[in-house]
Amino acid sequence: MALPQDAPDNGVLPGFLARVRMPIDERPNVIAVPPSAIAEDDDEHYFYVIDDDLLHRRTIERGATRGKWTEVSEGLEKGEIVLATNPIDMNEGDRVRIVGWRG
Repeated sequence: MALPQDAPDNGVLPGFLARVRMPIDERPNVIAVPPSAIAEDDDEHYFYVIDDDLLHRRTIERGATRGKWTEVSEGLEKGEIVLATNPIDMNEGDRVRIVGWRG
């Protein structure tokens, strides 16, 4: 990163460290879920959608994972509620109660 020539006059000296935030590969119109919500069975990825307090298994296509979120490119519509924890011990039709929200 290049600094302006007057940087030393403004207190920036050689050897100083800086923390910079830069957007990389922004994806403004994607739907994402916590990676912990996604399970793998054979060669397909899935999670559970909650509808009327019941779980419904949904096969999905995963996209990129960035930090706390994984993009879902197919299999989820905006506004649907996803079970945010590991679904490995859950089954289609299990009754659930939402006690907290993440995200």
